[in-house]
Amino acid sequence: MRPFHRILSGSLMALLLLTIWVSSPIRSHIPLEPGYWISVGETQEWGDHLPDWLKPYLSLQVEGDAQSVFSNNVSGAVAVGEENPLQIQAIHAGQTRVSLMLWETIPLQTVEIEAVEPKYLIPGGHSIGVMVHSDGIMVVGFAAITERNGQKICPAGEAGLEIGDRIVAVNEQPIASEDELSEVIHNTQGQAVRLEIVRNEEKMFFDLQPVFCPETNRFRIGLYVRDQVAGIGTLSFWDPITHAYAALGHIILDADTRQAIEVGEGQIVSAPVRSIQPGLPGSPGEKVGVFQEEGEINGNILKNSLCGIYGLNPSEIHNELNQNPMEVAYGRQVHVGKAEIFTVLEDEQIERFEVEIIRLYPGRTNGKNMLIKVTDPRLLNVTGGIIQGMSGSPIIQDGRLIGAVTHVLLNDPTRGYGVFMDHILENMPVLDAYQP
Repeated sequence: MRPFHRILSGSLMALLLLTIWVSSPIRSHIPLEPGYWISVGETQEWGDHLPDWLKPYLSLQVEGDAQSVFSNNVSGAVAVGEENPLQIQAIHAGQTRVSLMLWETIPLQTVEIEAVEPKYLIPGGHSIGVMVHSDGIMVVGFAAITERNGQKICPAGEAGLEIGDRIVAVNEQPIASEDELSEVIHNTQGQAVRLEIVRNEEKMFFDLQPVFCPETNRFRIGLYVRDQVAGIGTLSFWDPITHAYAALGHIILDADTRQAIEVGEGQIVSAPVRSIQPGLPGSPGEKVGVFQEEGEINGNILKNSLCGIYGLNPSEIHNELNQNPMEVAYGRQVHVGKAEIFTVLEDEQIERFEVEIIRLYPGRTNGKNMLIKVTDPRLLNVTGGIIQGMSGSPIIQDGRLIGAVTHVLLNDPTRGYGVFMDHILENMPVLDAYQP
């Protein structure tokens, strides 16, 4: 009978472990993402909402580090509290691994933690004009050419080009604009050409022959193309040390292909708001602004990512609502409840408006870490909620910069999403301190 008892005991133990692990209290209050950031000097408690009966069986174990915050020989970035085994403190900048243990012997989950020095940035809210020139000429459609005999032909389509392809050269000659592409094709006078294109980061070549278009009196290959996009957005922050900025909170997509724009070169400028078109369910509103290159914002665009655009703005950027740099808070410090956003509704006047964070999605990497609801009466009256051009507006909670507005819910413009500062900073290009 003893083997049977051992089997039964082992089965019960396995069932207990499975029950504990899949129980909603643990999965709701213990971090399960691959990793997260914690500020040096900050103390966090994991599982503070777990039932009291469960806590004595759980503890944290730091890989290779001293196990007590109070230890004199703490060498790692993070240490575990002596009196509370579910409490960790960031000792100094660095990376480490922390495991959640059952009975101090059975690892339930291991996560990467990065302890970072407190970061201070100038919060944005400024209305900006964004101009992006793509790296190459993007194919956005096909246009069949009607020859004199009435026959319709589309050389580019028949050769195998696809919407979203980027034309970077013709006959080994680099192409930088729509007009340049049109001139090169016309000047062939119908002779065969070789197009160099990029598709899904892969270089490809296509041979085709332009045909004469009687309607335009030019040789063409049957394409609709685009070499730039422009629009209104909001600055998220500016770093007074590096002069780097982040804006928009989301990636810039081509309106027709819905593909990300590969930045060849780009620029952000001040863009005073001249009018507001309020949002309605099913119909997003928008800010209407005027590009103003002589304003305090005049920077380049170095990167277009899932969490926004990045670059350098050489001149100093000020925010009258918060003239001193504001401390950054990371995802683990954000909580459901009241917050505010900085944005512009008229001219260049940055204002603060009340919002509420109603749900958190810490594991997401699509720019939708926070579900927010606009509660400010004036903002609701003027815009109806979140509108186009508001993307990138910084979100402030407890006096710290926690993220930026990214999306609006089309069926309910009073609600939208925000991205954590963790992800904005992770996608930021590495830049040295600004050298004037």
